[in-house]
Amino acid sequence: MDPKPAIRFRLEEAAPAFQDLVYGWTQHEVASVEGDPVILKSDGFPTYHLACVVDDHHMSISHVLRGSEWLVSTSKHLLLYQALGWQPPQLHLQRLVSSETRRPQLVEKLQALVKEAFGDQLHNKDVLDPAYMERIILLRQGHISRLQDLVSPVYSYLWTRPAVHRAQLGIDSEKVDVIVKRLLGELKKLSEGLEGTKYSSVMKLLRMTLSGQLQGPPVAEMMVSLGPKEVQERIQKVLSS
Repeated sequence: MDPKPAIRFRLEEAAPAFQDLVYGWTQHEVASVEGDPVILKSDGFPTYHLACVVDDHHMSISHVLRGSEWLVSTSKHLLLYQALGWQPPQLHLQRLVSSETRRPQLVEKLQALVKEAFGDQLHNKDVLDPAYMERIILLRQGHISRLQDLVSPVYSYLWTRPAVHRAQLGIDSEKVDVIVKRLLGELKKLSEGLEGTKYSSVMKLLRMTLSGQLQGPPVAEMMVSLGPKEVQERIQKVLSS
């Protein structure tokens, strides 16, 4: 029996500007930096972005009291409201409760989970560094429902380097060398000189190189999570394979 597909929300260009009650007018062009987010998982369970929009609408919420850490996700929520033809509520408040006191506990718990799940597979003990752990927790906090999700197969790339070879990348693009060398040289100019190569092919190649997976979080989020040094080393590893 074939598994049911997940449903993604297509992000549109020119996300609407909005007036935050604390920070004033702001806008985030999420379509240019993120992939289309999953809003309904293959098991039929909605992700946070869809659930909060539907819940707030049907409960007639007038003012959203989420903390400022959700500011960057607001444009996605507004695009969802727009697609559904609903009037969005007023936004936002400053961070409601400081997480500084709880963060060390989360880091320690995540360290234990990573050691238990991956053990000798860890490509580098630096992934257990508290600073790296904190960054991962912060970046993924709106995408997971519990800390254990961060050691699931979809996030294994955060802790172990995938066993990917050049031959596998060649399936997705005939310009592997050109793409990865330009990526190492200057990410912002990746598209120059790649006429005839689809954007989707480039993203698929990068996703496979960084995570060894065909699906998962947006490539941009992977890069931010891993950091420039690790991204470069993973690409170099594939080039030399």
